[in-house]
Amino acid sequence: MKLRDIAKRFLRFEVGNGESIHLWLDRWHPAGVLFENFGYRVVYDAISSLEAKLATVIQNGNWFWRPARSEDLVEIQARLTEVDLGLCDTPVWNASRKRVYAFILWLSMKDRLITGERLLKWGYQVVYSLWLTRNEFVHDGQPCTEEQILKKIVWEVRNRISGRGKYPRTKENIMLCSLWNLFEELLM
Repeated sequence: MKLRDIAKRFLRFEVGNGESIHLWLDRWHPAGVLFENFGYRVVYDAISSLEAKLATVIQNGNWFWRPARSEDLVEIQARLTEVDLGLCDTPVWNASRKRVYAFILWLSMKDRLITGERLLKWGYQVVYSLWLTRNEFVHDGQPCTEEQILKKIVWEVRNRISGRGKYPRTKENIMLCSLWNLFEELLM
């Protein structure tokens, strides 16, 4: 999918045991996606495969790489001190990129952007408001789970839809009410 490739630019991983993170294809290292930055040669030099999981270089909660066989591997391994090993692998939405686009893409990846046309009708102030809500969680200094963020976004969307009056009773609007757990009384 095209969106998946775009979305990967906004996703990074906090490392735990490495079992759900691709060593060469995911953004977990300070240098970014290793395969994109160093090419196939570094995979070959590491005596690895392109599909290898990060767990192949972690043992008992510590980094365990084979001796470096190239300058690129020396650089990769030297920056491992910047990566904290936690308890479990955690995907993290990277808010430092173009924020409004990142937010819309994040909603799309979560299959929550069914109301895309409606958002355009409401105007960008709604998208901005939702982004601000999400941004509170990111920059408040309080860690929030993905579920907590989604609940807040759904709450915001429900409030915005409820405050806009009645909508025509169409199949699409009935489906949207069902998906967003809204009351069908909003429909004429």
